[in-house]
Amino acid sequence: MPIDPHTFDSEGWQRGTVVWRQAWPGSKGLVSLRLSKPVSPLCAGQYIKLACADADGAWGVRYLSVASAPDGAPELLVAPVTGDREPGDPAGLSIGDAVAFSCAGAGKLVVPPDGGGTLWLLAAGTGLAPLLAVARAGNTGFECLVLVHSVRYAGQLAWRDELQERAAQGELAYVPLVTRHTSGDADPRITTLIANGRLETLARVPFDPAGDAAMLCGSGAMTAETRAALVALGFLDERVVTEF
Repeated sequence: MPIDPHTFDSEGWQRGTVVWRQAWPGSKGLVSLRLSKPVSPLCAGQYIKLACADADGAWGVRYLSVASAPDGAPELLVAPVTGDREPGDPAGLSIGDAVAFSCAGAGKLVVPPDGGGTLWLLAAGTGLAPLLAVARAGNTGFECLVLVHSVRYAGQLAWRDELQERAAQGELAYVPLVTRHTSGDADPRITTLIANGRLETLARVPFDPAGDAAMLCGSGAMTAETRAALVALGFLDERVVTEF
């Protein structure tokens, strides 16, 4: 939504700058940004509001999940804005650009409090960001983490090297999925792989609906369909966490 920059000096906002930027090659404009000040309080999985200006000086606000662990400056994963009348495009920001952002995190996409066996982190597209924050924060109370990232094209597998390294060190199981331009006739969508048992094979971790939990982030359709697939396996609805 358009916003008056004078409100940034009110409670709830802080002014800062972009201090780091990384474009993801082959991703059609996907970038990561790091901001200059921490957000507190913040739980892994939550989002912040980010305001930036367009070329005409008009400011707009976006809601963006934080990809970094809660104890550092927030890192974001941003897709370019297309066909939107909202002022400003965070994907077009450069190092040193002025922004305003929330003083505290918000949202209910947080780790279930009771722990358990395996925590399944199931993401599509930029939905990776909050689930990556969970993996980076650690200390989830679960015995095992599985992070599944589904994208259309391989270039959109942001942080792939880091996640592969974490998997090699035994911190988690990492399952990257590319849904377009893949070889063979198999359907690589998360819901299909849950239903036919291949996700367990790829992760090398079996589902245990009695002890496991899941966190989902993606489009509304993705989260609804994935929730239904997990509940069909026997997951309790309250152990499948989404933002909405």
